[in-house]
Amino acid sequence: MEVYMDRLFSRENILILGTMPGEIFSGYVEAADLVSSLLDLPLRVTGTMVKEEQAWKFQQLQFQFDPTPDLPCCPYSKLICLRLT
Repeated sequence: MEVYMDRLFSRENILILGTMPGEIFSGYVEAADLVSSLLDLPLRVTGTMVKEEQAWKFQQLQFQFDPTPDLPCCPYSKLICLRLT
């Protein structure tokens, strides 16, 4: 999980918001705990990335559960999923 987090998330000022009240996760440790619990769930995410160490990493992220994971919202959705994993 540590390698995954280091590749995708900034270590500074991380903020992750869900769509339900109380779904607010701040900081690297809270983000890592959340991501590890959501890895196998279909999600839609939007985010803001920053360039760190010559790589783009998430600093802010918003997620919602996807009730229709087999219906891509855009033609690039599978490509994006493949690149993030």
